[in-house]
Amino acid sequence: MNLQKTGLGLLAAAFCLIIMINPAIFAQSENDKVAALEADGDYFRQTLGGGPEDYNLEFNLPNPFTTNTTIRFAIPAKNNLAVKVYNNNWEVVRTLVNGEVDKGFYKVDWDGKNDQGQQVAHGIYYYRLKADAYDQVGKMYFLD
Repeated sequence: MNLQKTGLGLLAAAFCLIIMINPAIFAQSENDKVAALEADGDYFRQTLGGGPEDYNLEFNLPNPFTTNTTIRFAIPAKNNLAVKVYNNNWEVVRTLVNGEVDKGFYKVDWDGKNDQGQQVAHGIYYYRLKADAYDQVGKMYFLD
């Protein structure tokens, strides 16, 4: 499992850009904790005094993909969760995350291989984030 805790996802990138464009409109104090921004590929890393307020499963990027893809998600509280990849028959192809995860923003990569380390056939696959009462699915395309 190559799970990495990251900064904010795509939905919060616009907020980060506002801070970068005009940081004077945001005060950095005990009550308003705005951390320094740092580039993380196409994303920005930042902590706003506590992390995400809700679950979020983002689109995998790139999609479609040929070698690997990254799945980003947010967890609002410490949870037992699973992130799994399924084929068109809803059979588990690969378990990317399975266990307890702290509150935060995460990313995990899928290299197009199954749990046995074998390359899967090209086609349509689904990724699913399941935690407590949250259950969300995304669709991805694995190309030649």
